[in-house]
Amino acid sequence: MTIEENFNETEIGNLNDLDGIDCPKCKNRGYFLKEGQYGQSDFIPCECMKKRKAKRIALESGMGDLLEKKAIDFKPISNDQRKMLELVKHYVKNQKGEWLSLLGQSGSGKTHLCSAVCNYFIEQGIEVRYVSWNTFTSDYKQAIKQGSNKAIESDLQRVDILYLDDLFKGSRSEFDVKNIAYDLINYRYNNNLTTIISSEYTFNELNDIDSAIAGRIKQKCGMYFYEVADKKSNYRMR
Repeated sequence: MTIEENFNETEIGNLNDLDGIDCPKCKNRGYFLKEGQYGQSDFIPCECMKKRKAKRIALESGMGDLLEKKAIDFKPISNDQRKMLELVKHYVKNQKGEWLSLLGQSGSGKTHLCSAVCNYFIEQGIEVRYVSWNTFTSDYKQAIKQGSNKAIESDLQRVDILYLDDLFKGSRSEFDVKNIAYDLINYRYNNNLTTIISSEYTFNELNDIDSAIAGRIKQKCGMYFYEVADKKSNYRMR
């Protein structure tokens, strides 16, 4: 057995203790040792490192406990919720860059299901950033005063998957709509970057707030667009 083979077989890492991701391939080291072209030993990253990075980015963006949400744990109590669940299952299996939007009734499980979709992407090693709208707008305005808003804007514009949670909840001044929401959504629209959106507003209400934003969301979602109207779908009122 070579030095590299012995190392890869016997050395055990502890990255799983840090991020909860268990990788039997690299034994949680995050890399393999491989003999290089000239006899030197090279460190080769394991594929699990993409998943670890994606999870770290999601945590840093504020997903927190939402990282635990899975579609299998969602228990629908209404027809709307059953339809939403089937839609997100279809989405993760068949989407080809489309957006996903779940709108309407508060407490109906929109955030749970959108988070479950995000977690599916993270499991594939795809980077996801989470934005809670009201918190984000407050932080963004503070960043403008400090001159650091461009870095925040760039991160959200360019990430592989962006999840906008509770769009326009609490904060929807003209500046919020025209200078924050539109710029962010329009950039991702123009660059075909997948975006997931939940909001308590209906499509007609979003259209009243800003028709350009509403139209872009609807167009990019295609069939992956659902609006909950039934108040019986409110989990919190059970």
